Amino acid sequence: MHCELCHLMLNHDKHVLCEQPLCMDEQQVAQLVGKAKARGLFLMEGVWSRCLPAYQCLRSEIMKQKLGTVYDVKCQLGWRLPIAQTSRATYAGVTKNWAADCIQLALWIYREVPMFVKAAGKLNDGGVDVAAEIELWFKNNRCAILELSAEKNLENMASIRGTKGSVTMNSFWCPTLLLFNNKKIKFKLPSTDRPTYFDSRVGMCYEMEEMRQCILKGRTESNLFNHGESQLMINLIDQVTDMLAVKGQHINVQSIAAVQ
Repeated sequence: MHCELCHLMLNHDKHVLCEQPLCMDEQQVAQLVGKAKARGLFLMEGVWSRCLPAYQCLRSEIMKQKLGTVYDVKCQLGWRLPIAQTSRATYAGVTKNWAADCIQLALWIYREVPMFVKAAGKLNDGGVDVAAEIELWFKNNRCAILELSAEKNLENMASIRGTKGSVTMNSFWCPTLLLFNNKKIKFKLPSTDRPTYFDSRVGMCYEMEEMRQCILKGRTESNLFNHGESQLMINLIDQVTDMLAVKGQHINVQSIAAVQ
């Protein structure tokens, strides 16, 4: 319903910040973006991680060449879900549900379009992908390895390695600690009168402020996660989904799909 509701809001001249996924395919994203720009309205997919102080610090340090040339990114995201929650009727699969959180981090670090993508995974009896390993390969043999699982609890951390050093991020979608070349950089989230239902969701306040500033400046998109990245991310997710949509429970994909 995200795409339909976004069109409804834009048709009534409302700015839109929409939880990911913005749409279910790249064509739908392109149509939404076109409408927002034609009407002069702000539109952003809710990749709130990009607005956090930790992400700004990470980008700044990479741009200063503190890590040298980054060549390896590893990211894990997974929780053991009850089998009843992973049926086709109630669950879209780990790729549709969680891949965006990992992909956005890889794109934030490398700041370019991958040259190709590879994927392997596992489907349950209902044909839902409950595990996936995604490889994004960039120029000069640099890569991002993304592991997703609904079968086991993963560390839910990210590591970035370069020729001069490395960074480790805890809870990488909303990190409060960066271990930068063995030096701890801590980030304290704003305090609230009442706890949020999900851990660290108070960090969304940075996304709200980014949207506010963009609207005040008359922008139709944010530089922290722009329309082009929304289209690229759904393109990559669609490719992975297509590669995993084959018969059999254990999938080892050998073919390479080039990103258009």
